[in-house]
Order: sequence, then structure tokens, then C-alpha cells
Amino acid sequence: AFLTILGFSLYDTIVVFDKVQENQERYKAVRMPYADIMNVSMNQVLMRSLNTSLAAILPVLSLLVLGAGILGAVTLREFALALLVGLITGSYSSIFVASPLVAMAKEREPKYKSLR
Repeated sequence: AFLTILGFSLYDTIVVFDKVQENQERYKAVRMPYADIMNVSMNQVLMRSLNTSLAAILPVLSLLVLGAGILGAVTLREFALALLVGLITGSYSSIFVASPLVAMAKEREPKYKSLR
């Protein structure tokens, strides 16, 4: 369960930062601050990330309800619960935690500090 969560969160983070890198090239002539580039990128990627997260969470929820509720498998319930909590926190952290932290760190670089 841990490796699945780690891979899913890493994938989400890579998608977000790949879009940021793409938008940095696109808005190079405009000289946008990094936080604005991050904001534009997050707006472009948000629905994709939420849909991917929802598509991964629905089978885990059904596994939790059917496996644990109907079949009564305790180990299946624990596995599904670990996956569910991990997928939710991984999606949240890659979208709402990692991106603002990188934006704050990048805004301190001299290249982007002069744009503010």
C-alpha cells in the first residue's frame, strides 16, 4: 500500500511541476513572477489531478465497502483503508502543499525576486 501511495503522489507532483516548467517557457517573454506561473499551472492541472485521484479512490472505496463490509475480511479492510488515506493525503499534498512550498522558495531567487 505504501509503494502505491508513494508512486501515485509522485506522479501527481511530476504532472504539476511538468506543467509549471512548460509554462515557464511559454511565459518567458511576459516575465511573470514564479507564483503567477505556478497559479496558472495549477489552474490548468487541477481538474486532471482531481479526476485521476477520484478514479483511483472509487475502486479503493468499493474494496473497502465490499471487502470489509460484506465479506468481513479484516486484512482487506486495513489494506483498503491505508490506500484510501494515502491516496487522499498524497493528492492533497502534491496539489496544495508541494506547489506553494516550491513557489515560496523560488520567489526568493534573485531571478524571480526582481519581478515582484
